[in-house]
Amino acid sequence: VYNKMRGRFLKSATIRLTNDSHKDLETQTGPVDVMLRLMPLWLTVVLLVITRIKPIGLKEALTKTEDSIFDTQLGSLAEFKLSTSFVIEISDILSTPNNIGWKYELLYIPFIVPFFVCGFATLFVYRGELETPVLS
Repeated sequence: VYNKMRGRFLKSATIRLTNDSHKDLETQTGPVDVMLRLMPLWLTVVLLVITRIKPIGLKEALTKTEDSIFDTQLGSLAEFKLSTSFVIEISDILSTPNNIGWKYELLYIPFIVPFFVCGFATLFVYRGELETPVLS
């Protein structure tokens, strides 16, 4: 390989593994290890299914709009509400007769609760495998 910056040739290095040297790199994987490694996937699916089953009651708790943390009138433009379950709602937009509105259920949409819960659970399970930087 020719190095243009230094103007000299560099030797190409090849790494060869002998039959015994790769045994240190292999790890034994059992069913428990496979289940733990797949934990982010199955935990996300389980959380999504649990929040969608009506008899459990999580859907009602995550989409409740009755109790407001913040409620204000934006002049004649709209009414803005933030509920205790973090549902952002803008209603009566431009004071139309059809009462046009918009609602964003922050805790019920699939990207916040399942992925953050699964991410933190994965970090907790694999905290021993995380590499820590060496302080100089």
